[in-house]
Amino acid sequence: MDRSTSKRRLRAEREHVLIIDDETLVAEAIAGVLDDYDTTHVASAEDALALLGSGCEFDVVLCDIGLQGMSGIDLYAVVCRHMPELSQRFVFMTGGALTAEAEAFVRAHPNRIIDKPFDLVELRHTIATVSGAGPVRVREKVVS
Repeated sequence: MDRSTSKRRLRAEREHVLIIDDETLVAEAIAGVLDDYDTTHVASAEDALALLGSGCEFDVVLCDIGLQGMSGIDLYAVVCRHMPELSQRFVFMTGGALTAEAEAFVRAHPNRIIDKPFDLVELRHTIATVSGAGPVRVREKVVS
């Protein structure tokens, strides 16, 4: 196999996006518009931690800030402590109504926030930018 065939084959692999949103219809809509990506949806931060700790590989994690139970901000703090290589792959989604803590978080991470409803071009551009280095496999179990 020559180099050009190898490069074409690598480019043909689909990127894997984890969608964390407690609104199933929103997550399904996001997955629907990302039909050229492999997507996985979980409805809670706790489910996300279990999945991330199982060794799954993700190129990008789209995470709602305002999750029920453990928030997206709290999830991100756990990921930063236990999976720092994956923390760079997070993109946060927000529908607007933010707590003071969430507003401070949004100000601190302006390049990683997408407002709902979001523009499809912006979403795809953000995913492409964040996923540039390929998938990240988490190798440790996470205990929050």
